[in-house]
Parts: sequence; structure tokens; C-alpha cells
Amino acid sequence: MKTCLFIIDMQNDFCRPYSNLYIPDAEIDAGRIARLIAGCAKDIDGIILAQDIHQVMNITHTVFWTDLGGRHPKPGTPIKAEEVEKGEWIPFTEKERVLNYLRHFEKETKEFHVVWLEHCIVGSEGAAVVSRVMREVRAWAARGHFIHIVEKGAYPFAEQYGAFRAEVIVEDAPSTWFNLPLLQELNTYDSIWMAGEARTHCVAATIRQLLDFPAIMQKIVILKDCMSDVPGNYPQAEAVFQKARAMGAHFTTSVELRQGRGKTKRK
Repeated sequence: MKTCLFIIDMQNDFCRPYSNLYIPDAEIDAGRIARLIAGCAKDIDGIILAQDIHQVMNITHTVFWTDLGGRHPKPGTPIKAEEVEKGEWIPFTEKERVLNYLRHFEKETKEFHVVWLEHCIVGSEGAAVVSRVMREVRAWAARGHFIHIVEKGAYPFAEQYGAFRAEVIVEDAPSTWFNLPLLQELNTYDSIWMAGEARTHCVAATIRQLLDFPAIMQKIVILKDCMSDVPGNYPQAEAVFQKARAMGAHFTTSVELRQGRGKTKRK
């Protein structure tokens, strides 16, 4: 069995209680992931770290937008194409590009674009992988392995939750396109352990982007105790996990994996 540990967005801005986008209990998840790597290092053949990387001026950040009074929206505010057309929300630049994106977002996702406080700014401490996880990743790499980093969200005019592509693919922005090399790499493994933040958003979106690949889904092992939710109801995520289970994905915990030294059972 060739095994990959696929860690999504285990970064400081999601895992520190005083950060802008702290996910409750994410620091506990980080500890469990670190212990899993330490306890199962011999069983892990590859580690992939997906990381949010954003510009300050990013379409997903509140600072990108103002109303007619110059005020920024509150985090969690939906920004609708119709509101931008009417001038109720004003992007800081390239209104037509932004409008085109919002129209496609609403058509393709059947939802509205939502803004967040700025997070995971390129080059910042907040964008770095949590130190206790990275310490164990480095120790694992020192056994003779290479770490694979997958950056997402660098294009400032599109939201990207999942690790494979932006929510809306932008034709002239290659970083938003589907990451076929990543899919090809995952295909080389027999088992893919998935952990990270947030379960309701970036983890769920990554799994959703894999639902078109049944052979991959049967290799997925979702570590239930190594991911936490953004507070609030997010039924779309539950539908994704239910479909993944129906397609053969496994659900277990890091404790069960450590006790079984890498063996997984369908649950």
C-alpha cells in the first residue's frame, strides 16, 4: 500500500484563536495531525500541503469592497452581481472583470459570492503551516522524502476553496484551472488520507472537485477528528460527504489509524 497524507489549509490564520479566520478547535486538529505523522511516519509515502495564498486586495476580502459611503462589508456578506451593477457594492478595480466573475459564479454554483476578513496573505506568518504540524512534516521529510506544496487562491479575482481549481475557472488565469498534475499524482497512491480546514469549506470543496473521479474516491480516507467546521449551517458540505461515502470513501480517525499503523477500514 502506497499512502499519501493530503493536508488542506492547516495554516496559522485558521488555527490560531486570535487570527482573523480562526476555526474553533483547529488547533486541536493540528495536534492530532502532528501526532499522526509522528506515529505513522513509516507508513506515509507522500505528504501534500495545500495552502491558501492571497493578495490583500482579493475579491474574497472585505477590504476589496466599499459601499457608496466608503464602508467595507461585514465578513460573511454576500456580494451579488445585481448589487454591483447598481453601484451598491464597488470593487476597488476592474468592475467589468469582477461583474463577469460574479455572474458566472452565481450561474455555476447557484450561490452568491461571500467575503471574508483578509487571511493567508502571501509571505505572511498567517499563511504559514502551523509550526507543530510543519515540525513533524520536516522530520518525516528528513527520512528521505520530498514535500509537495499546492498553492491556491493566488489569483485575486476569483474564490478558490478546493485544492484543484477555483470555484469559477477564468480563461486567462491558469492558476484557476483544474490542477491535472495534482490529480495524476494522487492516482499513484493506493490510499489518500485527508485532513485540514475547514471541513465545511475547503475540505468539502476539494472532495467535491474529486467526485467526478470514482477511482480516486475509493482511495480517499477522511480523518473525521482532523478537521473542524466554520460555525453555522452548511448543508452543501454534508451532501458532499454523503456522496463521497456512497462512492466508496472511507471515514476514520487519526487515533484509529495510529492504532492500526496505517490500515483503514470502510465505515
